[in-house]
Amino acid sequence: MKFLDRLSLDSSTDARVIRRAYARELKLINQEAEPAAFQSLREAYEAALRWIEEGAQELPEPIQEHGPKEGALAQLHGLQSLEHARQALHQLRPVNLADSETFEAAVAALLDEGWRPGHEYLFPAACEIFYWDGRRLPAYLDDFDALAGAIEDLKFLRMQPEEARTNHTRVIDCLRDTGMPGLADLARDILIAEFVSTRYPDLTYLTCAPRKVEQWRKHMSQLVAQVKAQETGRLEETESRSLELLRWFGLAWVVAWIYLGATDFRILRKKEPLRQLTVMEMQWITKNVEPIRVERPVEYEVSLSESGDISGLDLVESQDGAAVSGVADAIRIAAPYPAEYPRVFRVRFPI
Repeated sequence: MKFLDRLSLDSSTDARVIRRAYARELKLINQEAEPAAFQSLREAYEAALRWIEEGAQELPEPIQEHGPKEGALAQLHGLQSLEHARQALHQLRPVNLADSETFEAAVAALLDEGWRPGHEYLFPAACEIFYWDGRRLPAYLDDFDALAGAIEDLKFLRMQPEEARTNHTRVIDCLRDTGMPGLADLARDILIAEFVSTRYPDLTYLTCAPRKVEQWRKHMSQLVAQVKAQETGRLEETESRSLELLRWFGLAWVVAWIYLGATDFRILRKKEPLRQLTVMEMQWITKNVEPIRVERPVEYEVSLSESGDISGLDLVESQDGAAVSGVADAIRIAAPYPAEYPRVFRVRFPI
């Protein structure tokens, strides 16, 4: 019989052995990569169970090797809510005890195959309707190790403190989402996702998309690399601007020193308050020269060095704006000036 051969069984088998054989063969198939092989195994499993239930000694209808078969379990795919899952199980569950156990085992096998869209609703609904989380699993479910582990994981999750339970449940829900969270959400949830996948391995296997945590981790690494690249770019731009400002500052500093050197640092010197010389002080200028006759008023600003010599002589005021050479010469001849004279003063003629 082809369906028994597919399960590596002989005609002396029973329902329990068939379920174990199905679970064993199922683990050898990648359902996403080998849909035809999975469909063949599923049809062989269902045909074997029918053969046992009917007690038939003849071969049932030949197994169709191609094309999916529409059956009761097809209604359990793509469930949209927990209430939807409850209603589907109630409607499909047979009244007869033996048939009900067979249906329960078929649902367990479907869940034990791993996550599909809608299993997040099918699993808690099945736990509720079949009392999986409130009793020891019956013998006909012994071979479904992932299901048994998921039931224990669910019990442990419900025992967690409210805050931890809320966070774990939220992250498990996110692990079913086909999209990827943003960097902020990943940074907040990645450690929780790592913990959830480690602490509830069978529960996430049954109710979450496979390898989702690895995808999160890879996506976060990519986002962090992008952020680092942007930060590096901004840092390089800032450093470039800083170097440019530093170059301009250095150039300004050099220009300032050149200017100060050219002006003999006059700008940095402490400017003494100007004072008009008294008549007696002005007589110092005329003592070595003939009395100065000035036809028009004239005033000079005189700057002295520390030794009393003249370092600057500037015409400040004149009636017609012209210098009076005789006055300027007399001021120069009077140098060096006594120390009591101010270093900057004004002198006006006529006295």
